[in-house]
Amino acid sequence: MLHKFGAARCASGVHFISVLTAPGSRTLARHHDLVGWCTLWRLFASERTAPLFSMQRLMQQIMPMSYPDPESTPQSTEYQLQDIIALFDGLFAETFNTRLVRGGDEPLYVPAGNGCDWHQVIFARGFYTSALHEISHWCIAGERRRLLEDYGYWYIPDGRDAEQQHAFEKVEIAPQALELLFSRACGIRFNVSVDNLGEVDVDREVFEARVAERAMRYLSDGLPLRAAALELTLRAFYQQRLSLSDALTIGRGHLVVGMPMASREVPQPA
Repeated sequence: MLHKFGAARCASGVHFISVLTAPGSRTLARHHDLVGWCTLWRLFASERTAPLFSMQRLMQQIMPMSYPDPESTPQSTEYQLQDIIALFDGLFAETFNTRLVRGGDEPLYVPAGNGCDWHQVIFARGFYTSALHEISHWCIAGERRRLLEDYGYWYIPDGRDAEQQHAFEKVEIAPQALELLFSRACGIRFNVSVDNLGEVDVDREVFEARVAERAMRYLSDGLPLRAAALELTLRAFYQQRLSLSDALTIGRGHLVVGMPMASREVPQPA
C-alpha cells in the first residue's frame, strides 16, 4: 500500500518553523507560538493569489534539503532497516500485537490470522522511506480498520482521472504529514508523493503545502498516540543519539501514560 485510495508570508511564521525544525533540537516552540503561526498560515493559504514559491519555501523550512536521502546512502550508515524495524517492534509488538516486516514489490497491511498471530505492516523493497510511509498509515488507522487487510481500502494505480486523483490526495495529506514529521525526527529528507504518472495534471506544489500545513497542525494540536510515541523514539535514537533500548524507554513511557491497559492488543495463547 504505497498510497491508499478510499472512496510565509509573515516573517514570524518562518521563525517559528525554524525553531521547530532546527536539526538536533530537543524542544518545540511555545504552544501559543504554534497556534499563532498556524492561524497566520491558514489565512495565507486561503488566499488564491498566494504565490507558489512561498508554498515551496514553507516546505523547505519544515524539511531542509540538506537532510540526506536514506535510499542513496551506503548501508554502513545509520539508516539501517534493522533499526527502524527494531524501534517499531519494540514499541508496538507487545502493546498492539503489530510488527514491521520487510516485503517485496508491493507494501501491504495484513491483520493477524491465517497462521500468523500478529498484525503485519509490510513495507516495499527494503526502502527505508517506504517503511516510514506504511507506518504513517498504520498510526492513523483506527481499531476497526486495523482488523481489515490494507485497512479496508483499495488502491487505484497510475492513470487515475482528475476526480480519483483529488480523492487520493485528500486521504494522503494526513499520513504524509506524519511521514514528514517522522522523517524530520530521523533527520532524513522527505518528498511528497502524488503517485500518478498518468495524463492528469498534478499540482505538486499545492499538495506539498497542504501536507506541510497538516504537519504544523499536528505539532500544534498534538500527534495521535502511536505516532507521538514513535516520533519521540525516532528523535531520541537519531538526534539525541541514545541507545536503542533507551530510546524505546522514552517511547514506551509515552504509550503507558496515554493508553489504558484495556486497549492494548496482546497476543492470546493458542
